[in-house]
Amino acid sequence: MTAIKKIICSLDFSPSAENALIYALQLADVYQAEVKLLHVLEPVSDAMLEIPQTVPTINRKLLDEARANLQKMAEDTLTKISDQLKNQVTITTDVEIGPVGITINELAEEEADLIVVGTRGAAGKPWWMSSVSKDIIDHPTVPVLVVPAAASYQPLERISFATDLYRADVVHLLKLVDFLKPQQPDLRCLHIVTDDNERTEMDLDELMDVFKNQLKGINITFHQSEEEDTTEALEAFNLMYHIDLQVLVRPRRNFFQELFHRSQSKKTAEYTHVPLLIWPG
Repeated sequence: MTAIKKIICSLDFSPSAENALIYALQLADVYQAEVKLLHVLEPVSDAMLEIPQTVPTINRKLLDEARANLQKMAEDTLTKISDQLKNQVTITTDVEIGPVGITINELAEEEADLIVVGTRGAAGKPWWMSSVSKDIIDHPTVPVLVVPAAASYQPLERISFATDLYRADVVHLLKLVDFLKPQQPDLRCLHIVTDDNERTEMDLDELMDVFKNQLKGINITFHQSEEEDTTEALEAFNLMYHIDLQVLVRPRRNFFQELFHRSQSKKTAEYTHVPLLIWPG
């Protein structure tokens, strides 16, 4: 996993999307990365029209309006925060028609290192109706950064990484460190025990021993907590340690596994007060 060089910022013209764009531009400034602003339109069909019109005409009109709105949003936001940027950020805009999550993921897989989206959180519309599409979170092709509406950009000094003590987490953390360079935040690994009979691939001491050898020069600490509610435990931990970024690994599951597992990533995206990085598992 290389460092961040190109960011896709998915926008729906809401205030939370504007905040996500501001965050994306400030992040791009740090990494000297390019930013593509993307708006995805759900295609209009004949069944959706109350007044008979040709579908191609309607879709073309919506495309033109979206392109104009996206360009204006880019210009207005860049003007608003230009004095906060140290470098010139290269910005492009794109409007696509298709299923939101699938379209964003496919474009990101081809040409981006990171997707940035905004979320209204629990106080606004449900997360699945916001710009955080189900498909983006459930099937990420690249890391996805979810920016809460009230979150502002902060240099990454402290990161929390929730671990289920899978051996693969060792590789994920090593890649994460490379991904975030040149920033070198302190890492706090947290394992939350919700079941006394829980079985894990590693124990916490084993994970600690591995990282003493693998991540030399990186300030990393390990925590374990027994809690009934994982989401509340993550929030409390992030507040206690003044975390700038929460990282969750999104495991790959098949259809039947998905039926019996509610995504912790989706639940955390709804309630988190700090930016959430969903890492493809």
